[in-house]
Amino acid sequence: ALSGEDVGRAARLLDKHVESYILNAEVVRVRRWVERLPEEARCSLPRLCVYYAWALEFEFQLDAAEATMAQARPSASFPASQIAIHADALRVYAALHSGRYARAVELARAALESLPEPDADKAHPAHGTHPVDREHPTDDLLTVRGTILLGLGIAALELGQMEAAYEALQSALPLNQRSGHRYGVLSCLYYMMWIEDARGALSQELATGERGLSWIELWSSAGDLRRPPARLLAHIRQQMGLVYYERDDLGRAALYLRQASEYYELVGSAYRATSYAYLVDLYAALGDLERARRSLQKLVRNTLTPGFSLPATPLPAVIAERSLSLSRCSPELNDLFADAVRWA
Repeated sequence: ALSGEDVGRAARLLDKHVESYILNAEVVRVRRWVERLPEEARCSLPRLCVYYAWALEFEFQLDAAEATMAQARPSASFPASQIAIHADALRVYAALHSGRYARAVELARAALESLPEPDADKAHPAHGTHPVDREHPTDDLLTVRGTILLGLGIAALELGQMEAAYEALQSALPLNQRSGHRYGVLSCLYYMMWIEDARGALSQELATGERGLSWIELWSSAGDLRRPPARLLAHIRQQMGLVYYERDDLGRAALYLRQASEYYELVGSAYRATSYAYLVDLYAALGDLERARRSLQKLVRNTLTPGFSLPATPLPAVIAERSLSLSRCSPELNDLFADAVRWA
């Protein structure tokens, strides 16, 4: 439809499927299509406008996400009340992605209090149910509640409130399962892995990661048209790679960390920068200084991309640390010491 310049049809098709794409974390795909539409076509379809705002939010385009959400015009099928609950949830993530974690907790708790409780049979999947069993979620309230609880868990984790974070993530998991929010399901497992890592429960962390990978495999064999969520696949593989690195099992660590980096590159995720930083560490530990330096060069190039931002990660400090580390490995790499000072 886009190729044939049938803008109206393209917008209607995308509006029909955009929720499923975003809940499967196909952010780049959605942005690529939506940004070929005239602004008026997007704004006239509130669902499309709202989920495009979420796509921008996932990529840390915080101001653009807020402005896009404000453009959504209510309709009979997507009324103002639905737009409002998404706007509340988006504010939670805007605070989260800008490093204002206490504010994110405050906003999340206020948003949850304003939402009615979901029905018990909707909130908890039946025993033996597929981990995500609905292709087209129909209960927006369930989706948003699960999303907000996930944000609350992440914010509490960043504040060091481990028990509160784990409790929020465990509450979010069944809601995201039932609503068909694959990204939310895997995000819950991923951040639970973080907490298990902080507790030193590395075997439990690997088991949680394997749980997520087995679900991805199950979804991939289910025969629907959605791709495996590469972004979260990368997150989980990277976290498992770090566990193996911690255990000095460098062979397995290399397998998982390389795969994570490849998936981040595949979807164009901003998180590919952190994957390059971990590959610097890995290759240095393996004594492969040439690959370590190439990974450092990738890290530098990515952080210099216009518009690139990871607000919660001090990337210049990360680069300085890796440059300094490599400069100590070999006299031939002494030039990196000057780079480390400059980045610091």
